[in-house]
Amino acid sequence: MSHLAGIDGLSAAAWGNVQQLLKLPRARVIQETASFALDYAEVSKLAGIYGNLVPDAHIATILRQHGVRRFYTADTDFKKFGFLEVVNPLA
Repeated sequence: MSHLAGIDGLSAAAWGNVQQLLKLPRARVIQETASFALDYAEVSKLAGIYGNLVPDAHIATILRQHGVRRFYTADTDFKKFGFLEVVNPLA
């Protein structure tokens, strides 16, 4: 993933942290699958998505496409997606 090293706004230390995380045996990068548009529409409809929840729905859809069931975040908006078990790592 060295092609990402030139991303504007990302410090060398931050990029180093990302690289270390990606070396962990259970870490992987996930992205939209071919059915993303249809899946996103379904997730958005089920959760009544609008406004500032749109980016959360994008992330939630990608997680759903890859079978992620538990999501660690302090963002309580993700509780709106019933297929995710949201765990606050700061609690």
